[in-house]
Amino acid sequence: MNKQNNYIIGVGSGGCNIVNNISKELSVSTILIQTQDDMKIIDTLKKKSYLICALGGNFGSQAILEIANAFKKSNISFDIIVTLPLTFEGKHRKTTAEETIKKLTLLDVKVHVVDSNMLLANIDTEISMSDSFRIINNYIKDTITDA
Repeated sequence: MNKQNNYIIGVGSGGCNIVNNISKELSVSTILIQTQDDMKIIDTLKKKSYLICALGGNFGSQAILEIANAFKKSNISFDIIVTLPLTFEGKHRKTTAEETIKKLTLLDVKVHVVDSNMLLANIDTEISMSDSFRIINNYIKDTITDA
């Protein structure tokens, strides 16, 4: 990955947390979008971008669709990396995430889906919540680095 020519964009609270954590290890330009007002910057971007969103919440799940549409219309190269909610987050968040993925698929865009539960199921021992998020963040960082 040519880090100087790309943006990593966190969408929603979860996506912004992920970007804040992985950007410490990568020298990249980052953008955090947590409000509708923050989305205005999208029109100014011209470089390849990685959109990162933890699906399930209201803002992030809706905003990722709007941002994907804007990027697609402006012919800017982008990849989307989304995480599915962990089991304890509840059925409503899981349903919201699944609906958002279906809508992204209809847009015909590249989406990497990180099933957090499956990723953590491969761990042999019980781990803390912070270790769980560290594992998920490292997986996303590796996905970007390998892209």
